[in-house]
Amino acid sequence: MIKLSGWKRIGIIGSVVWILGAGFYTLNVSDSDIRFASSLTLSCENSLNQRLIERQKSISDTMQSYAKTDTAPTKQNLRIWEAQAAWETQARQAAYNEREAGQPECDKRSTDYLAEVTTNKRIEAIPVALIPVSLGWGFVYLVLFLVRWVRHGFVPLL
Repeated sequence: MIKLSGWKRIGIIGSVVWILGAGFYTLNVSDSDIRFASSLTLSCENSLNQRLIERQKSISDTMQSYAKTDTAPTKQNLRIWEAQAAWETQARQAAYNEREAGQPECDKRSTDYLAEVTTNKRIEAIPVALIPVSLGWGFVYLVLFLVRWVRHGFVPLL
């Protein structure tokens, strides 16, 4: 086992703490990124809801126009009304299914945005975490070298 002095142990612990802390600090996705991803999802869902409302209104308008044309309660008219009611139910269900089918696309937009932001943050986190540690160790060893060199009385290097 390698025997390390107390200062080297402190330096190693400090380096590990720096790498972890700086990495997590830099990697942390900001609140504005999360809010923007949420707004992407909400705007997509609002668009889907608006289309659903428009389809429902169109179906209601169509049914009202049918109701105005045939008002006599004959056997033939009852069959037509039943067929129209079945069509209305199917049309409303189709509109609802269309909205539900678009929901995963809304979620995918925000997930893709957050994945892209996180990837960029990872790339930024690597140099922030590693470069100061290597520069710090290099600086400490340079200072130690200079102190020992001065202490030995400017002995020429061989």
